[in-house]
Amino acid sequence: MAAQEAEPLSQLPRGPHRLGRDVVRASQRRRLLDAMTAEVADRGYAATSVQHVLRAAGISRSTFYELFPDKSACFLAALDLGITRIAHEIEAAVAAETENDARRMAGFRALCQGLADDPAFARTSLIRAPEAGDVAHAHQQVIRDGAVMMIRDMVRTGRRGNAGPCEVSESAVRALVGGIETLLAHHVETRGARSLPELAETLGAVTSALLEADVPDVGGA
Repeated sequence: MAAQEAEPLSQLPRGPHRLGRDVVRASQRRRLLDAMTAEVADRGYAATSVQHVLRAAGISRSTFYELFPDKSACFLAALDLGITRIAHEIEAAVAAETENDARRMAGFRALCQGLADDPAFARTSLIRAPEAGDVAHAHQQVIRDGAVMMIRDMVRTGRRGNAGPCEVSESAVRALVGGIETLLAHHVETRGARSLPELAETLGAVTSALLEADVPDVGGA
């Protein structure tokens, strides 16, 4: 597995330092993304201003606009940062297993644990992002499409050599992805993100039942 990039400095040292411009910019960018995630989780997207983010990050307005053209670009980059982190954790967990059922459960455990480890991102991505409307709609659809492809590939691999068909209904997988998203959001809203790992077994059981069923495709899905 390819080595991941070094984590940017969360806080620059006080006073004079010899850090390169790229290191400074990476640290400032990360602080802005973390602040955007936290502020949106707390206030909602519409109620969060650039000034709120600047105050939380300790970054100047001029630096913000050197890094991002506007609030929506920073928000989408913050979503990308969290999604990329969790995707890496899921990939690593799945790759460590050989049996299809075990791989599926490892993926759900990694997903739930990854969200639980960052409650602000869990709330922002699952509850606040849909509130952002058109700003996040296309972005979220790309993520859902990627999840559909990943699950279909996993099922296809697991069914090779079986007597039945290798393919799984795309309609079933899209229903599954939407249901998972709804369950995660409801759990965060009612029980808090820290408790998400307790949902992993339920997600695994529901997924197994649906993917093993003979669900017809809807035309044009």
